[in-house]
Amino acid sequence: NNSGGTIGIRIGSTSGKVNITSDGQAIAGYMIYNNNDNLVKSGALSLTYDAYIDVTSLPSGAYYVVAVSETREMVADLYFKQ
Repeated sequence: NNSGGTIGIRIGSTSGKVNITSDGQAIAGYMIYNNNDNLVKSGALSLTYDAYIDVTSLPSGAYYVVAVSETREMVADLYFKQ
């Protein structure tokens, strides 16, 4: 998990979901890319501090999850789906 630096956003995972949490700036949205750099899922969030993104429809593999803060700063982390 990334520390998120000054914006305080962290990316983790739980069963079938990616969890994005923040103790700093609110989370405005997310993007998920596959290992071919194709955008496979994205969405806007209503400036939340704790979001769960359902990824059960995505095939197993490595993904790059990008969380976007309210000031459009980005935090990225790898996510491995079983």
